[in-house]
Amino acid sequence: MQCINLFSRMLLVPVFCLLLTLPTLAGASDQGILLAAAASASPETLQRDLDDFAQRTIASINRCILPSEGKKEVTRNGDGSYTARYIAINPKSVSTSYKKPDKVVGGVTYIGYMRYDEIEYSCTAKSKAEAERGPFTVKRSENLTELIKYVNGKWSY
Repeated sequence: MQCINLFSRMLLVPVFCLLLTLPTLAGASDQGILLAAAASASPETLQRDLDDFAQRTIASINRCILPSEGKKEVTRNGDGSYTARYIAINPKSVSTSYKKPDKVVGGVTYIGYMRYDEIEYSCTAKSKAEAERGPFTVKRSENLTELIKYVNGKWSY
């Protein structure tokens, strides 16, 4: 059994190295190989991967954004009242789409669009503690669009 494994390894290493050099020997560029691999991804797979990337990104933004629901910003107003505020991304507002760029630059085979609502909540009350407790109302809502690139078979910023 070990002889077969050793023989297999001895045979596979040169074959693998030959396969790696064939595109170069044939004159194909690495970018061409990557473009072909990206083109082979189905539209359903591209969309699913973009949706997954967007949900992970929004979850990360919500964990890192300041002021957040867990770390509200509180300011004292001129009349002695307090205003607490925080910002959050509504995960249900996320939508995505993608398209091929007019020209492939830097290996970017698709451009993705991630749209979402960034919402600022605020509460004004007589004391700091009351302001931090709420109830909070929407002070501002902004629809944002982020551009995402598809390079080497994955979505990234």
